[in-house]
Amino acid sequence: MIEIQTLKKKIAGVVIIYNPPKSLICNINSYINFVDTLIIIDNSQHRNKAIINELNQNRKIIYNFSNKNIGIAKALNKAANIAIQKKYNWLLTMDQDSKFNPGALNLMLEFIQKNNTETVGIVAPIQKNKLEKYPTHTAEYEEILSSMNSGNLINLNIYKKTGPYLEKLFIDYVDHEYCLKIKSYGYKIIRINNAILYHNLGNLKKHASFLVTNHNEQRRFFITLNRLYVMNKYKKQFPIFYNICLRASIREFVFIILFENRKYLKIKNIIKAIIHYNKNFKLDAK
Repeated sequence: MIEIQTLKKKIAGVVIIYNPPKSLICNINSYINFVDTLIIIDNSQHRNKAIINELNQNRKIIYNFSNKNIGIAKALNKAANIAIQKKYNWLLTMDQDSKFNPGALNLMLEFIQKNNTETVGIVAPIQKNKLEKYPTHTAEYEEILSSMNSGNLINLNIYKKTGPYLEKLFIDYVDHEYCLKIKSYGYKIIRINNAILYHNLGNLKKHASFLVTNHNEQRRFFITLNRLYVMNKYKKQFPIFYNICLRASIREFVFIILFENRKYLKIKNIIKAIIHYNKNFKLDAK
């Protein structure tokens, strides 16, 4: 194991919270010792005073209350700018419902310590949910096309070169758009295959061998709208990503019909998102 203190001065973290659960403190404890500063962007409409008072007892924490939901992308950019101003090189991006397996973040820091990362835009973990099984990987690490936001180490030197997260997307596919953008600049995304992050995705339920996310109808609107935007924006550069998104859209539509509740409202919002994309987003995605 490397000496973590040799990297602590170079790494900040951010966790974006929204009406945070009680588990937030436990989740933060799985990674706060690996960063020198933890920036909390609170997108809630009202502060949870009990949780905030407990967080503020730690001197590492910078608490920032947005007073409204400013979205994931804007919150990430705000944290990145704070970290850059404070001369950090890397930013750990976390969701409020995610926590690291013991030793996982250390493996990611070891990679940064032992390798030339001038062309590495993101170092990512393996993200596991509570129901899905993942295959065993023989490679210590590998280059991947894209990664979900939570648990990533963002190279801030590359962030400054490629530009910020796209704020018009607000919430869904913010992470994938940023990944494809830095890939389009020629930078790499490296996944550390033994670094495990436990992450909740929607309201997961298992039906036979199928996992269903059960996102509500409002999220279905943003998922559909932003997926269409990102998959079409990068269609020519990354046709594999386009095909992955297309298959995911078909699969999720079928699962809504077969397994989920509030089917009418979800399908209505999917159609509404397609119409909105064609009217307002389509030209911008080209």
